[in-house]
Amino acid sequence: MKNECPEMKSCLVCSTGHMMLEDMRIFQEHSQKTINKVFNTEYGLILILDARPKLLKSFKKLGISKELRKFIYRMVSQHKVSMIEFDRDADLIACEIFFDW
Repeated sequence: MKNECPEMKSCLVCSTGHMMLEDMRIFQEHSQKTINKVFNTEYGLILILDARPKLLKSFKKLGISKELRKFIYRMVSQHKVSMIEFDRDADLIACEIFFDW
């Protein structure tokens, strides 16, 4: 059966400053090797947030900060996104924690 409407997913784009430098290093080290939901880009990275509870638990096991895991959870809950792109040139999200590195 042919689907008339393609499936659409939304992506939040925000500054890499919403994560700690160590979080970025962990993601860069493990992207596409052990976590197939993290993709490096020229200016940051993209997280695919399908299977979110399991994914957040796997992030915890890797050593991703509690602050970033909470941030991801809030963004998914509040904005119903299925991806987050962390870009060094993107805007900050008001009232969210920011790390100046």
